[in-house]
Amino acid sequence: SAINSSLGVIYDQTTGSIANPHITAAFVGVPLRTFSFSWKLAPESAQESQDLKKIIAILKGRSLPKLIGSSAKFLMSYPDICKPYLIVNGTMYNELFKIKPCAIVDVVADYTAGGQPSFFQGTGAPTIIGLSITMKELSIVTRDDYKDEL
Repeated sequence: SAINSSLGVIYDQTTGSIANPHITAAFVGVPLRTFSFSWKLAPESAQESQDLKKIIAILKGRSLPKLIGSSAKFLMSYPDICKPYLIVNGTMYNELFKIKPCAIVDVVADYTAGGQPSFFQGTGAPTIIGLSITMKELSIVTRDDYKDEL
């Protein structure tokens, strides 16, 4: 036991490192980042409201896998991948936050975002729609992603 202890000390001194006595603090990696974006949309007409419902349906559909083949229903394709970025008044602001390619993991539409149901007169088209989208990056962010800023 004393020999093993002495060998451990010699190894530590030779390599300039020691075993981490706090195993709970051991580095095991970083999780994939998740981003959530929410909007309260107020269409100006029943037609705009219907257009928003179509856009939401497209987002929901693109966030899901697709069955492959007609007879074998156990194979699926991956959902679409997106690369979010921010555009304000026609100017792209990619440097405000860096987001790698993502998968959309949740799309939630709230057709009572005004606190109660509200529709354009004579239609079933909602006047206020809450939209929330949650995305998860497909690769981890590392120090190399910020090398130009360090």
